[in-house]
Amino acid sequence: MRWRTLLSGAAAVFLAAPAMAHAGFLLPNSFAVSEGATVSVQASFSDAFPNPDVALVSDHFAIHAPDDHVLAFDRIETLSALTVLEAALSEPGQYRLTTGERLGRKGEIARVSGDYIRLGANGVSRASVPGNAEILSAQTATVSEAFVTVGDVAPATHLQTSGRLSISLSCGDPGCIKRAPLQAGLVFDQAPLAGADLSLITAYGKYRGLGDGVPFLTGPDGQTNLPLLPAGVYVLMARHIAPAPEGAQTDLRSYSTTLTFEIRSN
Repeated sequence: MRWRTLLSGAAAVFLAAPAMAHAGFLLPNSFAVSEGATVSVQASFSDAFPNPDVALVSDHFAIHAPDDHVLAFDRIETLSALTVLEAALSEPGQYRLTTGERLGRKGEIARVSGDYIRLGANGVSRASVPGNAEILSAQTATVSEAFVTVGDVAPATHLQTSGRLSISLSCGDPGCIKRAPLQAGLVFDQAPLAGADLSLITAYGKYRGLGDGVPFLTGPDGQTNLPLLPAGVYVLMARHIAPAPEGAQTDLRSYSTTLTFEIRSN
């Protein structure tokens, strides 16, 4: 039937290619700085990372220190295409920079044969879905993070973002965030998310014929292996639709998480 063909195509776009829409990201000017140095961070939405397009704003920008003490940025300034954040980081260790969870636009999603199909803008029309489809309200929930190492400390062997939909990046080599290959993982509510897409976006990838991002499918343990990556800056992005928490204003939440990281040549 025509609606099955239409919805099948829409589901493929919405569920299997999460990098095609604007991705929010945090991009520090350096991922490793000396003690007391000021870190400048770009916060933006873009479909051509790292070119900023729309400023990313949040009421929950924060820095998590190595002891997990929460710090505020010293400066936050929002321009038309990006937000600039700055902070002087004095103690050695690994810092997690975060937007916190940002609740965004609301919309409608149809559930057809267990699949979620976005309706309206960037989706299919409500008239295109079968009459017995369940129409649910939804709201976006996004988290963007990056990690910065301060001082002469050992490189991280494991990065883990916060939030219900959490991305991890790790390997057994003590210098693994400097040298690929890496193992990436995805969990939702602290449980492995199997059969889900993690999209790898390369800085200026569109100019190098890499398109909007390369998807990697997670296995039963929620893990996937990335290929040997050349030196550069990357974003890992994941999306997942799930029932909203109790007390939310919508039936569903459309979760989106990004992790910005670098691969060094040495």
